[in-house]
Amino acid sequence: MCEHKLAPNLPYMKSLFLGWFEPFTDAIAKEQELIRTGKSRQAYAPYFDLLPADKMSVIAMHQLAAIVMTGGEHGCARVVTAACMIGDAIEQEVSNF
Repeated sequence: MCEHKLAPNLPYMKSLFLGWFEPFTDAIAKEQELIRTGKSRQAYAPYFDLLPADKMSVIAMHQLAAIVMTGGEHGCARVVTAACMIGDAIEQEVSNF
């Protein structure tokens, strides 16, 4: 959407999310496809394919934005904290899905 200049007047955060959404969703979908073809990703493979890529992308971006806006030090977030919060949110969504 951003590549085609369809959203030039959106507020900054919305345009940032739109710019991240498609590449992030594509990366998640590619990883899910590798898992389906049997590539060795045993540690997270059973969990990574439980939700559609677009839903996982939205959850991850929402959690990262929340971490940075609420608890981040100078706009930063710790990787472990971010990973745990994203994992918890995805787990909660899977249980409600």
